[in-house]
Amino acid sequence: MSHPDAIWYYVDAQGQQQGPVTAQIVVGQFRLGRLTTTTLVWREGLPTWVGLDEVRQELGIAVAAAANSVVPPAPPVVAPVQQQTPPRDESVGAPRRSVAPSVGAQDIVYAGFLRRWAALFIDSIILSVVFYALSMFFGMAAVFGSASLDAGTGAAALNGIFAMMYLLYFLMAGAYYSLLESSSNQATVGKMALGIKVTDSNGQRLSFLHALGRWASAALSYLTFYIGFFFAGWTERKQALHDFVAGTLVVDRWAFTDQPEKQQRQLHGCAVAFLVVMALFAIIAVIGILAAIAIPAYQDYVQRSS
Repeated sequence: MSHPDAIWYYVDAQGQQQGPVTAQIVVGQFRLGRLTTTTLVWREGLPTWVGLDEVRQELGIAVAAAANSVVPPAPPVVAPVQQQTPPRDESVGAPRRSVAPSVGAQDIVYAGFLRRWAALFIDSIILSVVFYALSMFFGMAAVFGSASLDAGTGAAALNGIFAMMYLLYFLMAGAYYSLLESSSNQATVGKMALGIKVTDSNGQRLSFLHALGRWASAALSYLTFYIGFFFAGWTERKQALHDFVAGTLVVDRWAFTDQPEKQQRQLHGCAVAFLVVMALFAIIAVIGILAAIAIPAYQDYVQRSS
C-alpha cells in the first residue's frame, strides 16, 4: 500500500536516528550511498522497524537488494519522536529513545538574505507594473466619468475609486503570493528566478491558507521598519520574522527532493546580476546627485567671475 505523504525515520550508519523526513529525502540519501538496503527505516503504520529493502517498492527504489549489499554496523532499534512507538525487537534489544534532529540538521541549503531580497525586488516590480497599469486605466475612466458630475459628487467618486484601487493592490498581492507559493513550484516568479522555494517547517508544500497566512504575517516585518526581513540574515535557518510566525522556511529549490546534491550553496547567478544592476543604479544616482550640486555651483561661479 502506497503512502506518498508519509513522514519517515531512519537509522544512519553511526546508529543515530534521523527524521522526520519525506520519502524523497530517504530516496535521495540512498542514491548518494548514505543508506543501504539493510538500513532500518520506519513510518507510522509499520508495526516495527524494517530494512529499507522491504519497503523499496513503496519508496520507488527499483533496485535489487544485491545492488547495495554493504552492511553497516548493527544499529540499535530506536523509536521515532512524536509518532507511534514501534514494538520492542527482542533480537536486537530494547529500543533506545533519542531526540530527533530538526529539519535544520538535514542537508538543506537555506535561502540567504540576498537571494530573498532579490526575489522580493522582482516580485515587487511585477506587482507594481500590473497595479499601475490598472490604476491608469481605471483612473482615466474615473476622470472622464466624473466630468459630467458636480464638483462635490465627482470628488467623492474619485476618492472612492482611489480607495478601491488601494484595496485592489492588497488583493492582488495576497493572491499572487498565496497562489504561487502553494503551487507545485512553491515559489513566486521572483523566487523561481533565484532558484528558491517556500516550505513548511517539515519541508512540505504549503496549503493555500497557510501561504495566505504567511503573506499576511509579512505585515509584521514591514511594521518593524523592515527589521523583520533582516532576520533572514541573522537566524540559523535564514528565517525572517514572518517565517517564524507562519512556521515556514525558504530553501533552495532542490531541498527536500530526491536530488539534494543539486542545491546551490554559492550566490545564485540571478542574485549576482541583480547586485550588479543595483550597484550601477547606485553609481548613476550618486553621479546625478553630485551633478545636481556641482552644476549650479559652477554656474554661480561663472556669473560671479564675469
